[in-house]
Amino acid sequence: MNADEARAAILARILDSARRDPRIAGVMDYGSSSEGRADQWSDLDLALFVRDEDVEGFLNDWKRWSAQFGELLLAYVGRYGHPWAVYRRAPVPLRVDFDVIPVSRAPSVAEWQNSPASVDAMVLYDGGGGVLTAAVTRIVGQSLRPPDPPAAFEAECGDFWYFALFVYCKLQRREHWVARQVFHSEVVDHLLRLLRLEAGGEALEHWRWKQNAFGVERTLSPERLGQLEACVPESGAAGLSRALAVSVALGAEVCASIVEREGWAWPSELAGETRALVST
Repeated sequence: MNADEARAAILARILDSARRDPRIAGVMDYGSSSEGRADQWSDLDLALFVRDEDVEGFLNDWKRWSAQFGELLLAYVGRYGHPWAVYRRAPVPLRVDFDVIPVSRAPSVAEWQNSPASVDAMVLYDGGGGVLTAAVTRIVGQSLRPPDPPAAFEAECGDFWYFALFVYCKLQRREHWVARQVFHSEVVDHLLRLLRLEAGGEALEHWRWKQNAFGVERTLSPERLGQLEACVPESGAAGLSRALAVSVALGAEVCASIVEREGWAWPSELAGETRALVST
């Protein structure tokens, strides 16, 4: 059995159990599979709509419930507050996200930032009178691009320059690990968003996702990808300082390019001062 077949087998067991479990009123796939992008490396992102009166009991029982679908290697409540599991599968274990949601919240699916290829791709089981199906119908193929590009640029540009200064100040204090953490989580994160705004087109798809590097290998120019690679810091404080200087220079170049094309305002004076600081 290959990875795709193993993934499908585990999903089939989950759906069979859900249809027979009176506590579960529906199952939705809100991950890459619902958009037709799944491959052998993909996880399963499943929303389990549980009858309100059974939610507490189900959450208390979910580890036993999930153990029936395969050999569990890991089962815990993850950083986003809902159950995550990992099942044995070759060549790589299968990650499954079980988001347990009260069925009374099913109509809110119509406000989710998902863009399924079809209703059937997202709604795997609807035992709640069609509420899930009706909600998903409203988001099939919806755009996930930034709804207000000028506001998006202002926010990303502001965060980039704010946190570039933050990292510089932490380096001056010799708080190198804080500087390194914030460099990756904020400076590079917002630089990725700015690069996507500059690239436009396909690069703006899935804008509201948490993974800001989504699609950059496919949508950025080879020149920009090369410049982005140069932002990866070498070890030590000196390596991080050089990476910050490179990132700030690239950020200024990208901001200026966007402004030249769009005519939007940006803090050019702050950018100049920050470049001077990090270059010394």
